Amino acid sequence: MNSYAIGSPLVSEDLFNILRRAFIIPTNIVFACFGIINNLANIIIFTKMTPMDTMTISFTALAVSDLFYSCLSVPSLIVNALMQSGIRSLYNVDLRSLVFVLFLYQIPLFHKISIAITTFMSCERSLCVVKPFLVKQIFTKRRVVIILIAIYVSLTALFMPVFTTAKLVWRKPFNRTTRTLRLHALPGRFTAENVVQLSVGFPLVLATEVIISIAAVLMATGLRRHQQFRQDVASSITKSGRGKEKPALQTDPSQATPTSTESNPGEDQTRTPASTPAESASSKEQRLIKTVFIVAVTHVVTNSPQLIYYVVYYLEPEFQIAKRYNNIYILSGGLINLLNSLNGMVNIFVYLSLNMKYKMLFKKLFCRM
Repeated sequence: MNSYAIGSPLVSEDLFNILRRAFIIPTNIVFACFGIINNLANIIIFTKMTPMDTMTISFTALAVSDLFYSCLSVPSLIVNALMQSGIRSLYNVDLRSLVFVLFLYQIPLFHKISIAITTFMSCERSLCVVKPFLVKQIFTKRRVVIILIAIYVSLTALFMPVFTTAKLVWRKPFNRTTRTLRLHALPGRFTAENVVQLSVGFPLVLATEVIISIAAVLMATGLRRHQQFRQDVASSITKSGRGKEKPALQTDPSQATPTSTESNPGEDQTRTPASTPAESASSKEQRLIKTVFIVAVTHVVTNSPQLIYYVVYYLEPEFQIAKRYNNIYILSGGLINLLNSLNGMVNIFVYLSLNMKYKMLFKKLFCRM
């Protein structure tokens, strides 16, 4: 039973329990477990890609944050499932206090890190579309590593006050003889929570959604332009080839000189090796942009509900715990966590589809049969 429920006018208590116990929590556990497996595979494969370029380093950092998110989500969801079944304490440990201290802000920390890394990658690839010759000069390996470390350190520092203002202590309840490990909030806890909400809550989600959306539009424009350019080049080559065939048909073969017949193969041999690496590099760059584009679009789709969630939370005072829309509030939070877990596990399919080197290493390591 939901101890906070006071009669939500939109979702009954029975429907609330069915949705949460039978769908949200079990599905989220499955997604989180797949997220652990997939991101472990991502980290192993990316670290074996030598030499590592800047995007491989960024993909590795993203996989690490998604892995921590999934690893923390699984025990948190299991504890929530136990509480939903009526178990409030286990081995003299208050389960709600355990979730509050160990998971309540630790899970959002790694989600925010993933958001920041995705934003950084989207900006880098969109800049590659706008200023392609400046990307390698601006985003060197050393600078990318420094930026990624700064993302991890700065966001962890912002969350540190909420980590240090709550702990588990042994307490003896008034009507019990045994002690229980329960939450103890230290002075400044309320202020620390407000600082986190104001710094990495709604403002961060809104800013990153806007930035990633703009970057996705730029990447889509660049991909469309590149595709149109390739079609125009192919069309012009076809037309020029047809134009050259007509004089050859009108020329008497007996009048052809040895030098004229041997020059064309020589030109093809000279031209093909020179053009193939350039075309290969261009194709690789476009696949890389497409990979980041799909990752960015997936992020926008799965995080847009969280933006709506924040807007409703700030506009509707009754949309919170122990208020009129308590059940909707809890279900919405569960669905958002479900989408976050989904976002953390699907990247592997994008890499397998668009990254040839990743696919080759994946088959070599995990598909030896």
